[in-house]
Amino acid sequence: MAKRLVSIAAFCAVLVPVSAHACSIVVTREPTFWEDKARAKKLLAQATLVVDGEVVEPETDTTPAKIKVVHWFRGPKIAYFFSKSGGGDCTDSFEIKGVRQRFIMFGGPDVYDTFMGSEPSPQRAIDRLLGSDRRKDWPYYNPEFPPKAKKR
Repeated sequence: MAKRLVSIAAFCAVLVPVSAHACSIVVTREPTFWEDKARAKKLLAQATLVVDGEVVEPETDTTPAKIKVVHWFRGPKIAYFFSKSGGGDCTDSFEIKGVRQRFIMFGGPDVYDTFMGSEPSPQRAIDRLLGSDRRKDWPYYNPEFPPKAKKR
């Protein structure tokens, strides 16, 4: 009996940390090209700010993150903006200084918000509509986990 309890506890210890940090989006099938394009158009039409930026002051429990705009696509032309993540499993988090990414923001102008909804973001379709490939123009960078050097 004791061996069974130990094995069950070990199994639970492996599963719990993984599920606690995972995003709970369930995709029953991959969306088609046209579905991604329609979702991207809808997101961009609803967005109030679309930029590539870098977190210069991380978000805390009481203050929003300050983000420096590097590439501007849509919305007000500003040098910096403030954003508070939704805090859920599937929202962006701006808790690490130096993280850079493409921001599709809603709300504002004092504090902007991100929202992914119940479906994964159609990043490639958004990039096509903006005429910019984020993998080349502004690759994701997390200073805690630097990307590997490219082979020549």
